[in-house]
Amino acid sequence: MKKAILLTLLLGIVMGCTYKQRGTDLSNIPKKLDTFLVNHVHAFHYPTIYELSDDMVERFYETQPTQRHPSFLEGDFTGDALADYAFILPLKTKDSIIVIINGKKENAVGADYRFFYFGLNDSYKDDYLTLEEGLVMRNSESGSAVSFEWNEKLKRYTQEGRLRKIQFK
Repeated sequence: MKKAILLTLLLGIVMGCTYKQRGTDLSNIPKKLDTFLVNHVHAFHYPTIYELSDDMVERFYETQPTQRHPSFLEGDFTGDALADYAFILPLKTKDSIIVIINGKKENAVGADYRFFYFGLNDSYKDDYLTLEEGLVMRNSESGSAVSFEWNEKLKRYTQEGRLRKIQFK
């Protein structure tokens, strides 16, 4: 009986120590993309898993692979077989910005990526990104969601749901 209690306690400690270590690695962001973000998005940082709400992280990992970071999404959002990316990027203010980046073919003229900026969130700590039935989703611990769908004809994303407007100064 004592061994069972001790084993349960030890397992709980190990699980608690590794709980927030899931998805902490953002090293799969291509170097060119990282350089562009650093040079063109003012005053942001990549959020660490430790900055995010415990409740949101727990909810996120109920349905998502443990190597995924809640604030970063990689997939083919446009159906062109190229890697596309989405971020929730905290700014120096308490706000965060949603950024979606489409990959371009290697021989394409111009930049390697096409950027789309969306409105501000009041806080990034309760928000996470998922790809659901072709839609990039910004979900929140509060249950609200905003979807972004690629419109091939218009060559841009359409947004369902509300974010605050971006005010560039």
